[in-house]
Amino acid sequence: MKRLFVICCATCFAICWLGALAGTARAVDYFVNNVGGNDRFDGRAEAAAGGRSGPWRTLQRAMLMVGPGDRLHLAKTAQPYRESLQLGAKQSGQPGMPLTIIGHGATLDGTHPIPGEAWENFHGDVYRFRPAGLGYQALFRDGRPLRQFPVDRLAGNIPPLNPLEWCLKDGYIYLCTEKNKHPMDYVLSHSFQKTGITLYGVQYVIVSDLYVQGFRYDGIAAPDRARDIRLMQLTLQGNGRSGLSVSGASEVTLDSALVRDNGQAQVRVEAPGRLSVDHCELSKTSAPPYEVLGGAKLLVDNVPVKVSVSEKVGR
Repeated sequence: MKRLFVICCATCFAICWLGALAGTARAVDYFVNNVGGNDRFDGRAEAAAGGRSGPWRTLQRAMLMVGPGDRLHLAKTAQPYRESLQLGAKQSGQPGMPLTIIGHGATLDGTHPIPGEAWENFHGDVYRFRPAGLGYQALFRDGRPLRQFPVDRLAGNIPPLNPLEWCLKDGYIYLCTEKNKHPMDYVLSHSFQKTGITLYGVQYVIVSDLYVQGFRYDGIAAPDRARDIRLMQLTLQGNGRSGLSVSGASEVTLDSALVRDNGQAQVRVEAPGRLSVDHCELSKTSAPPYEVLGGAKLLVDNVPVKVSVSEKVGR
């Protein structure tokens, strides 16, 4: 009987050891390059190396393949990644084996160019353009967000705008140009895609070193049941509503990030969501740094904060 017990224990140990070894072996470094990649490649090489060896071209292809412990590397190229990412339970990591997305300074961009002829003169140096998508918006010049002036929806008129300031009113984007210039003299784009990265029902994910900009709603959104999510060294800028939105039963940590030029709030958290913000720079120039709704939990450097979007911002 003792011998049988020892054999059973040894067998169980071997099964557990092999399972752990298999889990470790599963972790793979994958690569995406939106200029030199091809979705027919295997994604396992940083550059094309003959045959099927090389990086994928799209993030959508990568999301079909990654799993616990994997590291997905985005090449920083001259072109932004004009895609959005949706992560769900199939992309979840495991304790000690998170799925890690490393941007290497690449940009995820949700904007669309505005043709010069789409603008009409409103008065003087102020022009307006009506985007197809209603709701939140952001306006970019040469790939960088322009200063938005917040407007009360009940206000009768648009406010006085300084050159290269803009506002959103009654479904129109109003832009004040520099003296004697037309919008077609600039390279302008506006928010088109809705959300940059959506985390829904996903666990154990790390996203680092990535710019996320130009999305109509949020740069990153965790609408429900996103747990053990760590967002590190990100720049979340020029998104129509917020750089980061956490709601539902989601728990997210934002660490060492720069969040600026977003429309309604730099970060927002809605009950019963929980957001921890550590060592981050959150601008006040376009919108309040925080929006806390319904008694949600927001910790800033481990200090509980309750701030609504009504906080005043500087011009």
